[in-house]
Amino acid sequence: LQSTELGAVKIDIPPRTANYQVFYTGKRISKPSRYDLQIPPQHSDWLQAVSRELKLAGLPPKVAADRLKDYFQQHFFYSLYLGTQTDPDQALRDFMLKRKAGHCEYFAAATVLLLRQNGIPARLATGYSVSEYLPESDLYLVRRRDAHAWAIAYLNGIWQPVDSTPAQWQTMEADNANGVWQTLSDAWSNSLFKLQQWKISETQGLMLKIVGVLVLILYLATRLFNSKHLARLSAKPIAIKPICTGLDSEFYQLEQRLQNTQQARFDNESLQHWVERLASPELTQLCQLHYQLRFDPKGISAEKRELLRQRVNVCLSSFQ
Repeated sequence: LQSTELGAVKIDIPPRTANYQVFYTGKRISKPSRYDLQIPPQHSDWLQAVSRELKLAGLPPKVAADRLKDYFQQHFFYSLYLGTQTDPDQALRDFMLKRKAGHCEYFAAATVLLLRQNGIPARLATGYSVSEYLPESDLYLVRRRDAHAWAIAYLNGIWQPVDSTPAQWQTMEADNANGVWQTLSDAWSNSLFKLQQWKISETQGLMLKIVGVLVLILYLATRLFNSKHLARLSAKPIAIKPICTGLDSEFYQLEQRLQNTQQARFDNESLQHWVERLASPELTQLCQLHYQLRFDPKGISAEKRELLRQRVNVCLSSFQ
């Protein structure tokens, strides 16, 4: 179990199922660094223009953050359409100046840069926005579509969330789900969850509940296959696009190999800041390929993917 100064927790070899409790002591509070005020020069023009339009200069940090949230809520819209622009810098510019519609990562990135433009330390956070409560189980249900991105700003001496994404985003994501199949999927997932709980607790009473859930699933499946609606539901399958890509990037192996050396990445460094500090042209090119694999809406070509794999392997061999 590892924890960074920024508060991230990582399990190296996670078990299939684990019971745990999370406690917050408030003692480990990461202070802002110079990276929390950095602004990419290619975005300076529109950042200055929007800041002037909103008259953010000189405002108290909390007031400026609230004004930004109101601005995005009133003048922008949430959209599931990713657009066709492959250049991430141009895509963000188009989002701010033309389309004024996009998904949560656009809102979060723009908010972070506008806060920094006005001297407020800010970071981009990713995670899940959980709101679906199951009273019968006293649990919150986290779905893939609950994945979210938002800004956090250093206000009044503490890091606070600044979520500027229009509130209707969760409703739009939920509307894309198929209600009938989701019910069946939820029942199946719940039965597996209960089975895992039973394996941990070794209580026989819970097994009876699982059997009951499985019987219910069989009953629902039979009803669905006999329903006239099944043909219409099957005619339009919903393709679920993975939220995170490139998690198998070989660049992470390179970072791991250098972890215990003088070239190790600092806890508060992004990959790009790390390779810039090392001043290695080879690492810089590999980082660019890695970022394209991770964040380019169109992904990366097979040739570039193989190039990343081969060049990282060469670097790893040279470190042995």
